[in-house]
Parts: sequence; structure tokens; C-alpha cells
Amino acid sequence: MNAFRFRVVFCLILGAGFVCGSLYALHQIVSFDQLQMLKKGFEAATFGNWTPYGNLSSGGLGNTPGYLSTFVVAVPLMAWESLLSPMVLLGVLMLAAYLLLDNVIKHAYGDYWIRLFFGVLYWLNPWFLAEVHLWNPSYLFFFSALHLWTVVRMNQTHSFWFTTVHVFAVGAAAQMHFSALILLFMSLYLFYRGVIRVHWGGVVAVILVWSASLIPYLAPITDNTSLINNSIEEKDYFLGRGLVYVYPFLKTILYWFRFDSTFFSKQLMFLSHFDWLSAYGGLQSSLQIVWRTILISLGVITIGFSIIVNRILWTRIKDSLGRNAGPVRSIQELLMIYTFSGFLSLVICGIITPISLLWWHVLIIYHTAILPMVFFTAQNFATHSGKFKLGYGCVAGYFLAVNLVSAHGSGRYSYVHIFSEFQYSLP
Repeated sequence: MNAFRFRVVFCLILGAGFVCGSLYALHQIVSFDQLQMLKKGFEAATFGNWTPYGNLSSGGLGNTPGYLSTFVVAVPLMAWESLLSPMVLLGVLMLAAYLLLDNVIKHAYGDYWIRLFFGVLYWLNPWFLAEVHLWNPSYLFFFSALHLWTVVRMNQTHSFWFTTVHVFAVGAAAQMHFSALILLFMSLYLFYRGVIRVHWGGVVAVILVWSASLIPYLAPITDNTSLINNSIEEKDYFLGRGLVYVYPFLKTILYWFRFDSTFFSKQLMFLSHFDWLSAYGGLQSSLQIVWRTILISLGVITIGFSIIVNRILWTRIKDSLGRNAGPVRSIQELLMIYTFSGFLSLVICGIITPISLLWWHVLIIYHTAILPMVFFTAQNFATHSGKFKLGYGCVAGYFLAVNLVSAHGSGRYSYVHIFSEFQYSLP
């Protein structure tokens, strides 16, 4: 493929993702998560009242610390007083996440086809596009992509700035969602493995700034302890819960393989009701059955394939994971080690978390979980190029079909809802 054709197909992938993402954004059903963010954003934009903490977290763990979740809504509203303005910023951040990762894949492989295949897996994926949704986890795509991008740079050079951006990515993610702990564990493993060069000046600088930004968050805690503990003692939540309850732990690990498959979230798999066909009851019911059968069948098949692909990867890199394994020989090997760090961190968090993790709790490793399929494709493309081109073409078409159906009617989306027309007023 020449450069011109690559750019055409690349733009087509971008355009298709943009259309589907816009549909998700426009048809999102307003619920508790959006109302929390809108309240903080409008209070800051209208009255200058900047809330120093984020949304209420799952499992009674209180509110996420810091101003960032207020900032990402308030600043767009100050520029354009429309509910669509924070969605525009979110879309820009998600696009930036994809472009950062595409840059990594470009330097790792340099093959136009591999970059296009990655675009299908990442940018068109319903796991990704269904998160064009105004809530905290959606912003994690950018910070997790920035995390990987800086890891590649820190492997190549000892830099104050790359270290600063890397630590910023972890700290900023922590202000959006507690799942940032996964990124922290990944960074610690990568440092232990010796594949990143840390500039301690950059670490200290970001920690000082980040800590200072939390002072307004810490001040009200003495008067309102619910900011850090929302009645957790009254629930069956405790550290190390994954060691006691096996099913929630296994479910957490299964998300790793689901992200690399078409076994999507419950919202997309089981809550697409085709309500626009409600006037044709028989047709609607039949279409629901056929659609769910297709989703479940392909989901089961692809999750099995994902497990096989991951097994191939672990077998290939098992000798590169120890501290004494020596320096990495290529960006491809670095990405494989990075992938292992994501899986290891997911296992650790699955063990220590006091709650049962759900898919939005682990979206932060989505970009990592799809990498095994990229490695498998790159390794076998030369000998089976025709099959991969056909296969990824079918995957792209399937992803688009799922996105179009889900954006018009699924758990969090409905064609009868127009987000920009929602009449929000401060309580």
C-alpha cells in the first residue's frame, strides 16, 4: 500500500469513528454520572465555584480527589455554553489518545497495514466508541495512551520532560478515577524491569504540584468524611476481597480477554431493543433474538481466540519479564513487556480491590489489552496478508453495525434522547 492510499483509508476509519461517536454523544441518556459532572461544571462556569473533588465512586470509596473532573466540564462551558461543549473536549481527547497510540504503532512496525488494523481494533471498537459519554472513565483513554507513549520515550532517553508527562498521566488519571492505580502499578513494574529511565526531578516536580492541587480537597474532609468513605463499613467491602471471593476476581481477569474480543459490555450485548421498530412487534422481537444470538456467538468465539492469542504472547516473552532479562531489543519487545505489566497490574488490583470490579473500572487498560491481537497480526501478516485484510474488513463492518445499533438504542443510549436538548438547571 502506498502513502496516498493509506491516508485515504486512515481518514475513512477516522470519519466512520467520528460519525458513530457523535451518535453516541447525541443519544446518551442523562443519568446520575452526567448530572454530577454537569453540576460541578456549571457551578464553576457560572458562579466561579470550583469543586475540588470529582464524582462519587463505586463501592462507597468516596469522591475522587482534585479539580480535574470539574475543569474538563467547566472550561468548555465557559467557551461555549452548550451541553455539547464538554463532549467536544472529550472527543478531542479520545482522538488524541488514538493518534498517540498510532504514533507508537508506527514506530514499532512502520507498516501501513498494521496501523490500519490497529485503527479498526482501537478507534472503531464499540468498547471505545460507546464511551463517548459524559462520565469520568471516558477521560481515561487519553491518560492511558499518554502513559504508553511516554514509556516508549522513557525507554529511549533519560528526560525530565518525558518523566514529568508520564507521572502527570498517572496523577491526572487518579483525579478522574481510582482505577489509575493500575497505571501506577504498571509504572512500578516497568521501573523494576528496567525498561524506563526515570528522571527523579520530574517525579518530584509533578508530585509537589499534584499534592498542592489536593489541598482544597483535603481541607473539607474534616467536616465531611463521606468524601473519602461513603459508608464502606456498612457493606461487604474490604481490601483483599479478590482472595476471598473467586468469581469477582475471575470476572475481573476475564475483562482482559473481553477487550480483545467482541464480547462487549452488557449494555451493548443484551440491552439493544430496537425500539424504533416498536410498531412492528413481531419483527422487533425476532430481530432482538437474531441480534443477540449473533452478538453472543461471535463474542464467545472471539473471546476464545483472544485467550489463544494471549497464550502465544506469554509463551514468546516469558524470558523477557524478569529484572535480569537485559535491555529490550526493540519497541515491539517493549510493547510486549508493557502488555504484561498491564495484565499483572490488573491481577493485583483484582486481588486487593474492596469491590467487585466492573468493565468501566478497568477501561484504563483497554489500550493494553488489545495489543496481543496487534502482535499476532504483525507476526503473521506477511504469510497470510489476504486473510488478514478480509478479516479486518469484516471486523470493521461488524463494529460499525454494532455501533449504529447501540447508539440508537441500548442501555445508556436511545434515539429518542437528544443530549444537546436536555434542559439542565442547577439544583
